[in-house]
Amino acid sequence: MCGAVRLARYNVITHPLISNKDLPTDEDFHGLPVPAAAGMIASLVLVLNSYNLKDGTIFLPILLLLIAFLMVSNIRYPSFKTIDWNTQAKSRTFISFLCGLALIYHFRWFAVAILFFAYIFFGLIRHFKEEWLANKRGSL
Repeated sequence: MCGAVRLARYNVITHPLISNKDLPTDEDFHGLPVPAAAGMIASLVLVLNSYNLKDGTIFLPILLLLIAFLMVSNIRYPSFKTIDWNTQAKSRTFISFLCGLALIYHFRWFAVAILFFAYIFFGLIRHFKEEWLANKRGSL
């Protein structure tokens, strides 16, 4: 239901009759994107079933409520639409990237769940860091 609310909010915000000042930028999503939320839930269920971690299911309701809240929140999440993929990389960076891909392939479902988890909490950490910095500047 929160995914539907998020998508409806996006349709209302991007309507041409609404003023452009409230439009989200291409650099960020406002609220957790639905595919990231669905990917987190699906990969977590796969991890719990693949590694026989049935005791971990008691944390699922808490995580699902957090994900639902993040979808309808105004917390900004990075969008990968504006990344310039035609950049030159140093050999060390390229080798690190290949090693990372090998680790992701080796740990498959566990790595995918960690990537979604990191994306979700990156947005939260960035939001609270920006709020803290804004409050710190305001008190000066």
